[in-house]
Amino acid sequence: MLSTVYSIPLNEHKEENIERGTAFFPCSVYTGDVHQFVTKSLPPHWHREMEMFVLDEGMVRITTVNGDFELHPGDGYFVNSNILHGIYALTEMPCRFHSIVFDPAIIAGAPGSAFDLLYIRPFIEHASPIWSLYQDCSDSFLDIFLSFENAYHACVMEQEGYEFIVRESLSRIIIALKNKHNQLQTPHTSQQELRIKDMLTWIDMHYADSVTVTQLAASAGISVRECQRSFSATLHTTPMNYLMNYRIAAAAELLRTTDLPITEIAIRCGFESPSYFTKQFKSIIGKSPRQYRF
Repeated sequence: MLSTVYSIPLNEHKEENIERGTAFFPCSVYTGDVHQFVTKSLPPHWHREMEMFVLDEGMVRITTVNGDFELHPGDGYFVNSNILHGIYALTEMPCRFHSIVFDPAIIAGAPGSAFDLLYIRPFIEHASPIWSLYQDCSDSFLDIFLSFENAYHACVMEQEGYEFIVRESLSRIIIALKNKHNQLQTPHTSQQELRIKDMLTWIDMHYADSVTVTQLAASAGISVRECQRSFSATLHTTPMNYLMNYRIAAAAELLRTTDLPITEIAIRCGFESPSYFTKQFKSIIGKSPRQYRF
């Protein structure tokens, strides 16, 4: 089933809180425009599912702990399980995409099976965290993208037996990526990524409170200077700027989904002054809270 997504609900661990497909076949396909997300970005997040994303229009930057890369129309990425990544629009024109997000169990089958032990588990634990996929017209590129489109369209149509097509196509992608040698060979989950995840999770739990950089750094067991360096190197912003954007995104979600008074929303999202909330909201979103709601 095809879905249009413009927000990312997160659980208490900063993981995406979205049910993929069905319990019998946990796989979903999406289409959207990065500009339609609050702050024109998909903020740094992670999920246990694997994902392949293809940009159809515009230009975006993908951020990871191991470095950033840009995508143009026709380019894409594949992200491994539980890898931190974010997506940012780099142009004012629409940045449309389509993607598939799936539980690795679709390919692995029963725990302890040959598919699980010989392919999926080693891939999750030892393969690259993320692959940037460009239009180099190589055989491996064409095979990956053809398999992606086959899986994507099978999920959209949901004709009888489509699950077999999806499983075969996703398996081909895994094998092709496993055989690619031009990706960064870094530890699957680095200490830097664990620290960032700890701090983002802490912000998710405390953004409504009075927050200091000292508290945030302590949540990851690092110094204030290292906290600031980590945010700058990985997220290209300061801890306080990230917190501000997070609070505004949380407020925008409440404006869209509740009838709470704007003053109460401001307080719930960590703003002591409603006028300051309105000023920051308009600066980041381009509209006042009242205009955004209506």
